[in-house]
Amino acid sequence: MSFPDVQKPARDEPPFQKADWPFYWITQVSARYYQLMEKSLKPMGLDVAQWRVLMSLYEGDALSISEIADFCIIKLNTTTKIIQRMTAEGLVTCRPRKTDGRVTEVLITDKGNRLRRQGRSVANGIFERSFASLGGEDIRMLNHMLEQVFHNLDAD
Repeated sequence: MSFPDVQKPARDEPPFQKADWPFYWITQVSARYYQLMEKSLKPMGLDVAQWRVLMSLYEGDALSISEIADFCIIKLNTTTKIIQRMTAEGLVTCRPRKTDGRVTEVLITDKGNRLRRQGRSVANGIFERSFASLGGEDIRMLNHMLEQVFHNLDAD
């Protein structure tokens, strides 16, 4: 069996090293964080999507399903299924929004809040491990730079 020759970049193409590409590191860090969170949350009976939902509800009194989907970066129909599963497990409750009955609001329950606190403890441990070699100012600068990149990528 013969294999095709490896294609080399054209001579007029600028050199490329993945380690010099910030998006390489962003995706690597994100994937590693996701793997660690998934492994750590599983014994609690949570997955990363449920953890994101619980954390989104921690910051506000009640959110609509579409607000949760935006916050968690999950498709709306997937978010709806997650919320239904979490409702059945007693982690959240749903109600119509007082100002617009067509909108379903989601609220965290005491059980959901207990799991959120446990998950937060796990996440804090991963955070400490991840940023052990960086100081507070480094973390603030990193957050600021990532926020700038995020806004630069805003859709028109």
